[in-house]
Amino acid sequence: MGTDHDRLTAGEDDHPPAVATARASWRRWWWLPAVVAVQKLLFWGVAADLDRGRWFDNLFNWDAWFYLDIAENGYRTTEFIDGRLVRTTMAFFPLYPMLGRALSWLPGVGLRPAMVAIAFVSCLAAVCGIFRLGEALHSARLGAVWALGWAVVPRGFVAAMPYSEPMFTALSVWALVQLARGRWWTAAVLCALAGATRSTGISTLVAVGGAILVALLQVLWARVRRRPPGLVGWLPGTVRFPSAWTLVGAGLLSALGTAAVLAHVAALTGSWQGYFVAQREWGMVMGNPMATVHQWWLVINGPTLPQRETVKAVAYALPAWTVLMVAALVGAWRRPSWRPVVAQSLVLFALMACAQAYFNSKERYLLPGVGLLLPLAWLLAVSIERAPVGVRRWWTGFLALAWFVAAVAWAVFGGTIVTWSVTSP
Repeated sequence: MGTDHDRLTAGEDDHPPAVATARASWRRWWWLPAVVAVQKLLFWGVAADLDRGRWFDNLFNWDAWFYLDIAENGYRTTEFIDGRLVRTTMAFFPLYPMLGRALSWLPGVGLRPAMVAIAFVSCLAAVCGIFRLGEALHSARLGAVWALGWAVVPRGFVAAMPYSEPMFTALSVWALVQLARGRWWTAAVLCALAGATRSTGISTLVAVGGAILVALLQVLWARVRRRPPGLVGWLPGTVRFPSAWTLVGAGLLSALGTAAVLAHVAALTGSWQGYFVAQREWGMVMGNPMATVHQWWLVINGPTLPQRETVKAVAYALPAWTVLMVAALVGAWRRPSWRPVVAQSLVLFALMACAQAYFNSKERYLLPGVGLLLPLAWLLAVSIERAPVGVRRWWTGFLALAWFVAAVAWAVFGGTIVTWSVTSP
């Protein structure tokens, strides 16, 4: 009886569906992962049409080659020359390539097909996770619009390549889904796995670990006041606070993935700074975000070779992502249930802005930041829900057509980059 009162006092104006209807919603929205799967296959088809002999090998260019090397040989380069660590694959987190190596042990499964299959399945898992997260925050329609929007972001074609982004996105999103449901241990396990997949897993740790820490402080404060902690007002639904020991254990577990990778690299290099040294040898250092702004200005105003036009495309796209980030922050301020999702995207955005190398990859780094698209998806979903029935049909049809055009353009854009570009996406 107190559910509506608790939600209103928390400042939440959304009404997530009941658990019983959450399962039934798949019977209506089953086509979401199917449509995205066809979209990814279209991208492969364009790449194959442009270069029939090498299209599959082209998927393993750039960073994918280093993941393949880790899967085949592990972290093999630990040599120091004149006191400096040579450029090494230790700058890449190992969970994705090691999973590909494990899958390749199955009869008839090669390493390269295994890594592509993991990325493909992870992409579909991410789509399903975004749908579930949108359903928890507002409605199934928001989840569908949000998932389809994420599927056609410009650099989203890497989700169909053997990169770690699709697996990291899937783990991060499902960690946030479990957090929204109040499944603290499951969220912590998924957060730990995300932390072992990419160095930017720190963003998921801030979101999940930060939420666990806030919940722990609220539980301890309730004990000081000798009152029951009640419901978690900043999560959707009727999530109750667990015990303090549960929160402490889940918080420690959520940091285990990142800590394990850093400790492993430290043991291989003989220095607790081993991973950060490896990053510096790749030119990946954190600095003043104004340096990124200056680099953006030079790219926008400077001449660009035709083969590097994709770098200028990134420069034109970054202001739009900045506007989306501001909109997400405003939405999180007004809707407490958005805060863990937006916190993860905010940290990713800050890491992108402060990274001083590989300007061409900055937009790809934002791919797991699904919270950046949440305000736009919410506006579109609400516009459909509140429109009259006749207008709703026309508006839904228009959005479906726009998505189809974007999906085709996305596939052609991605296939062209994979085949002809000299810079990594």
